Amino acid sequence: MSRGHDPSAASRERRGSMSRLTAIIRLPWVLCAALAMLLGWFMYPSGSSAPRMSAKQLLLGPSPLGHGGHLFMERPQHGVNLPRLHVVGGYKYDESALVNTYTFFGEVLKLRRPFTCLWDPRPVRWPALSGRQLKMIRAWVDANSVQWDTYVQAHALILTNPIVRALARMVIKLFAPPQPVRIVKSEEEALQFARTCCAKTRSYVKRSYADRDSRFSLFGSRVNIADR
Repeated sequence: MSRGHDPSAASRERRGSMSRLTAIIRLPWVLCAALAMLLGWFMYPSGSSAPRMSAKQLLLGPSPLGHGGHLFMERPQHGVNLPRLHVVGGYKYDESALVNTYTFFGEVLKLRRPFTCLWDPRPVRWPALSGRQLKMIRAWVDANSVQWDTYVQAHALILTNPIVRALARMVIKLFAPPQPVRIVKSEEEALQFARTCCAKTRSYVKRSYADRDSRFSLFGSRVNIADR
């Protein structure tokens, strides 16, 4: 007798896929938007190496993020009129990586000049965001939102998986960063966005950040973050 399709197995597979995709929202990527560096990126090929740039091409960094990740600030070049902050995740994004991220961001903000952001979480294999980390993100955002939104002009997020791209759009909508945001499939597409997104610089400081509590609370409840 031939074995037919097992609906229970298909159901288990769907639940497993949804469980993995729920983890996607547990990695922060931008800051003021909580950012999201935020999605579980286990679906991507393995990681990026440190940038092959000369000292003349770099404004800051490269600085290790931990677990193979790195951050650096690229001088205006390749037809781009603003510096670009690159954030490339390592295979793991944990509390130490979060501290390294915010330490480098502090150095970037000390430059007091407009810049764009390129977020590349593709190498990350083990995203995890605890209640303690969410509080760290919230504390940084509370202290730095105005300065961050004064200088950040746009965000590009490199994602290639269509399911992850859809989830990224959901999280972006939830946190609503005021700057232009583009989800791209390659560094070349990100570079093209950087060339065209910011002909004129401006401040993106909001009149009020009063909705922040509800956004963080909703984010925590949706991904079931434990308060630890």
